[in-house]
Amino acid sequence: PYMPKVIRSTMGSAYRVPVAAADDLTEVVSEMRRQGIGVYAAHLQGSEDYCRKDYTKDTCFMIGNEASGLTDRLTEMASGYIRIPMAGQVESLNAGIAAALLMYEAKRQRNFDTGGRLEFLCRFAGITSNNRYTETPHIAKQDDITQ
Repeated sequence: PYMPKVIRSTMGSAYRVPVAAADDLTEVVSEMRRQGIGVYAAHLQGSEDYCRKDYTKDTCFMIGNEASGLTDRLTEMASGYIRIPMAGQVESLNAGIAAALLMYEAKRQRNFDTGGRLEFLCRFAGITSNNRYTETPHIAKQDDITQ
C-alpha cells in the first residue's frame, strides 16, 4: 500500500515497524479506551504541555494532518488534549515531527538506555527520577556528569 518513494525514505524501517490499518478509527479509539489505554489528542486547544503527562502506561497519540487536523469526532474521544509548546508565531508542527516528539517523550519516560547521557540531560532540565518536572530546575555541575 506504500508508494516506492515512501518505502525508500524509511530506509527499510517500513518493514520492521508494525503497522495496522482500520476502516473506522472511532471504533479503534473506543476499544483502546475500553482497554484502559490513554488516548491523547495533540491539539492546538491542548491545555497541558506534552512533557507533563505520564506515558509510562499504554498510550495512544492522535495526530491530525497538517491541513485539517483531527476530526471533531476523534478529538472528542481523546482522554486528554496535549500541546507541544512553540516559540514565536509558529502555530503548528509537521505531523511527523509532532509524532516523533511525542513518541520520544513516551520512550524517555520508560527509561530507555542511552548510556547515562539522557539521565544527565533530564537532571539538567529539572526532570526528577520519577519523570516529573520539578518546580525549580536543577543546575548541573561538572561532578553531576556521568560517563
